[in-house]
Amino acid sequence: QAAGEVRSHLVVTELPVVNAAVPASDQNSEIMVSITTIFGISIPVLVRTGETSARIATITKSRVVSPENPELESVVVRAEAMGTRSMFIDVRLVSTRQRRGPPIAQAKSFALYAPLAARILTLSLDAEQTAKLRAGDVVLQYQEVNRDGAPIGAVTEIAF
Repeated sequence: QAAGEVRSHLVVTELPVVNAAVPASDQNSEIMVSITTIFGISIPVLVRTGETSARIATITKSRVVSPENPELESVVVRAEAMGTRSMFIDVRLVSTRQRRGPPIAQAKSFALYAPLAARILTLSLDAEQTAKLRAGDVVLQYQEVNRDGAPIGAVTEIAF
């Protein structure tokens, strides 16, 4: 079997308890409705075989002004990965004056699934965040993280 990753889902569903049917009465003109809730969960399952690899091929970003409110903006990030396994990245929008301070906006553990070529992430900004973006001196940072969110490798920056 070739090296790589296979992704699937394990679906577990609770079967409802079936009540005995209520006998219909000729003299009863009522309509009965029975509502039953069904609980289910879907768990992603990844199976990796052989040597796998993944890396960011390209990251592009753009700014979009909200059509409903021109005072608000979003940052749209398109991430392309290459390789035979999925990977996760943290994406942060930070001020160059406070690179180590709190981010203007962020997305943690954004998943790039193999073999999908690319995924798009939208960071919707509120009025305060939009003002910081418009003030300038902002960079987009990204870094690969493991499944637990611990950083792997160096932080990469893209200037606006």
